[in-house]
Parts: sequence; structure tokens; C-alpha cells
Amino acid sequence: HGPALLRARGLGVLRGAPGRRRRGARPVVRDVDLDVRAGELLAVVGPNGGGKSTLLRGLAGVERTTGVVTTDAGSVALVLQDPEHQLLARTVREEVAWSARRARRPDVEARTARALERFGLAHVADESPYRLSGGEQRRLSLAAATVLDPPVLLADEPTSGLDRTQAAAVARALRDRADAGGAVVVVTHDLALAAAVADRLAVVVDGRLAAVAPAPHVLADDALRARAGLRLPPVLAWWSRVGRARGVDPGALVRALDAATDAATVPAALAGSPS
Repeated sequence: HGPALLRARGLGVLRGAPGRRRRGARPVVRDVDLDVRAGELLAVVGPNGGGKSTLLRGLAGVERTTGVVTTDAGSVALVLQDPEHQLLARTVREEVAWSARRARRPDVEARTARALERFGLAHVADESPYRLSGGEQRRLSLAAATVLDPPVLLADEPTSGLDRTQAAAVARALRDRADAGGAVVVVTHDLALAAAVADRLAVVVDGRLAAVAPAPHVLADDALRARAGLRLPPVLAWWSRVGRARGVDPGALVRALDAATDAATVPAALAGSPS
């Protein structure tokens, strides 16, 4: 990977908007040292209430923080867990084009068309964002956030509420952003998705980083998974029982399962059989 585009040193995150101080407030997330590099997709995982989303918002600068967060990227795009909180325009097309128009980009229409197509929204381009389904709104928030190809992209549960096909398409788009040189951080509960697209997993437990390591290392650590409440989905449970000993890469396994599912030819072993 390339140079670090986003750095945190001794980061603590407190609830509340920046600039508002409350005496005696204790950080929800604390003592975080983290680098996210160009070309890397980092997946943040851990138990509910452990501080994953708070960490993401702290990295984006929308919560009160202690310590230092720096970026050499110039801009950071944030996709919230509740997409309706980020809607601004009257139509889907205008929503996607909004930031590109503010940036006075000469290729607004071309960028907007690509983003609509990438996230499967071209057929609703002239609809109101508020009339979309929850899944469509989630994809819309990602299209709007990525239309300018941000150097740093932070996304909170970007595949929540999507079916497997839609989730796989979103995952590919996020992976493509990293492969194009961006630094991408994704909070997710979907370990299969994380294994398929992430270079590293950051495990957050009780407001602290319990581990930052390549996905196979985290998924193979039974004690760490138990501490973080990480339950393996069937395909990764099969990998843990059988595939790991055979040298199978878990990410390649999940990608193969997704491809096989698309072709309606899922091997029994990959589908979670006890063989």
C-alpha cells in the first residue's frame, strides 16, 4: 500500500459535536493509534456498543476528540449509518451531483451518471430521495459520497439492509475505491464481507483497539473472536474447521461463494455442510 492518508495518535472520542465541552466527560473511544494507507480497505468490527461508529465519527471530525487526527488527503467523505440524515436535494440525480457542482467540476454530468450506474440507481434518478426504499437510500448516500472519488472514505454499515447481491455490488465499489488509491474505512457486522474485501480488520472492544491485523489472522484467533463477540457465518465457520488447515484464503473463499451463488451452483461444502 501507499503512504498513510489518515493517521490517529492517542485518539479519544467523546459524545457531542466538536467545540462543545462538558466537564468530567470521559471518552467513549480512547488511546487509538491507527494509520490507514492509500490503497487499503480497513474494516472495523466488534460487539454492539463497543465504539465502532464512534471511532469512525471521531476520525471524520464530527465528534469531540482528544489526541490527534491528521490527513494528507485534503478531504474526507463520511457515510452515516442512517442515510436519510444526509439527504439534501429534490431528486436522486441532484443528490449525487450536489458535491461535484459545489466543486465546480466540468464533468459533473459524466461523474453523476457513472455513480448512478455503479450503485444501481439510474432507474430512479428523477425520483425524490425521500421516496426511495431504505436500501436505495443507503446506496444513494454512497453514490453521493464517492462521486468526487474522495481520497479518504469512511462508511458506517454501508451494506445494512441490502440483500446479498446488492451488498456484494457495494462491497466491490468500496474495494474499487481502495484499489484506485483511496483509503477506505468501513464499519460492518458482516464478517463475510469484511473477509472478502478488507486488507485488515480493526477489532474494537470496550472503546479500545483490541487488534489491527490482516483478516485471516483475526478470523483464526478464537480467543479474540470470543472477546469481541464475533460469530463466524457458515462459510467462515467451514473455513475455520476445514479450509484453514488446507491453506484456503478466507477472502477468496467468500468471493468464490458469491460468484457461485450468482451462478446458482453453490458447492455443498462452501454452503456450510459439516464435511
